[in-house]
Amino acid sequence: MRAATPLDRHALERLCAMLLREHQHRYPQTYPALPPDAAAAVYAAEWQRRLESDPTCLVWLAADRAPVGFLAAEVWTRSVGQPTAYLYAEWFFVVPECRGQGIGVALQRLLIDACRARGLTHVECQTVGGDRQWQRRGWTEVASRYMRPVDALAADVERAAADFEWLTAAPTEDPRHDA
Repeated sequence: MRAATPLDRHALERLCAMLLREHQHRYPQTYPALPPDAAAAVYAAEWQRRLESDPTCLVWLAADRAPVGFLAAEVWTRSVGQPTAYLYAEWFFVVPECRGQGIGVALQRLLIDACRARGLTHVECQTVGGDRQWQRRGWTEVASRYMRPVDALAADVERAAADFEWLTAAPTEDPRHDA
């Protein structure tokens, strides 16, 4: 287990693509849809760039002879609310044939050490609907995100607008605005 370096770009890209393929197989309705190889190339290039000099970008690699897992996170801050600084765990993956051997636990130990070294008290993550692995691990669900295509939203809004005469009447000039 070690901190990743910019030289690990290709290993991280391969692992990230594997994660995305597995995730999309399990959750085919994942939004946004990411082409695994293209998305992994973009993420790996970003990690490579940020690992050079950005102390908020934290990536660890599980590797012996070959890379078998990684955890990527970053320090985030919010202008309102507590805690103001926290670690956002964005990517966490161990290749299937190496699961159940403690690799994920070892990667999480590195994350915990990094949090404590930076005085961070919380770790947050996000996942797709239906993925309950974090709850099974004792994490608390604190928010939900929703998506709606614009055309579907427009149809819903127009159906709802029909219930309000003032929204269905012919448009009139707003007296609050002078031409």
